[in-house]
Amino acid sequence: MNPFTTEVEDVRARQKNAFATFYFTLLSVIQGVALAALFAKVDSLISRQSFHAPQIVLAISIFLVIVVLWNQYQMGINLYSWTATLFDAFIPFTLGVFEFVMIIGMEHGTSVVLIAFGTFSLVGLIAYEHQYWQIRKTAGTTGEFMQRLTAGFRALDEGSALASALVFFVTAALVSRSGPTPMTELAGAWIIVALAVGQLIREVYEHQLVLRRLAEMSA
Repeated sequence: MNPFTTEVEDVRARQKNAFATFYFTLLSVIQGVALAALFAKVDSLISRQSFHAPQIVLAISIFLVIVVLWNQYQMGINLYSWTATLFDAFIPFTLGVFEFVMIIGMEHGTSVVLIAFGTFSLVGLIAYEHQYWQIRKTAGTTGEFMQRLTAGFRALDEGSALASALVFFVTAALVSRSGPTPMTELAGAWIIVALAVGQLIREVYEHQLVLRRLAEMSA
């Protein structure tokens, strides 16, 4: 019999239990800094009288993506947990980098922001795949329960991220090809808002689905 079995399990339990605090704190700090940077950029554009309709809509879209990302993570840590790895630290920081690129891009044209959003969505696709890979790897005795609770989520999450990335990149190409006019800039900005709202609707739908499935399985 291994004399350190209890100690080993204690350490593993602490590592797994620390996941939610570690991840949510990290993400919250990054999102808080991103929100402050967005406010600073808006103030700078206003002071230079460069805060026109496209920039207003872009600011709304970036605010929405900050909310979407924070809400996605708070949903995730309430459902899943695993022992955090170095890769788990890179994902939120990388997403944060592209949020800052979006903010900087507000004064360089909608196509720049669209490309940043498209790359952000591809990073989100990688994050989703990593999440569901970790779930499959660490499922253990809860595998069947988690499978029933989150059935269809992987396809919905990854499909929406991939579709969003394609729409962002295609729209960026169309805006650049047609020339950065106020009308095309504004149209591109509204497409970002529409997709961000769509992601929020997906998150609300998944949350309601989890609550309904929990109620059904506890009956």
